[in-house]
Amino acid sequence: NGGEYDSKEARDHIERKYGHTKSFADSTEQFIEYTATESSLSGSPYRVRCQGREMLSARWLLDELAEYRANHRVDSENQ
Repeated sequence: NGGEYDSKEARDHIERKYGHTKSFADSTEQFIEYTATESSLSGSPYRVRCQGREMLSARWLLDELAEYRANHRVDSENQ
């Protein structure tokens, strides 16, 4: 809703929202869609600023999830 928050404040906010959505978020992708994409009050999309780039939080989270899964898969295959 136009405000800027540091990473801790943003995490705390999303964590509180997750408390209300976890009963119908069956996957990480659904968590992102239902909890971490937009303001439930205004419908305004959340944005992330990281390493000088700004993007929609949904895109950033999905990219990070894909990277995590790719790295985790590689680690599991090497054991």
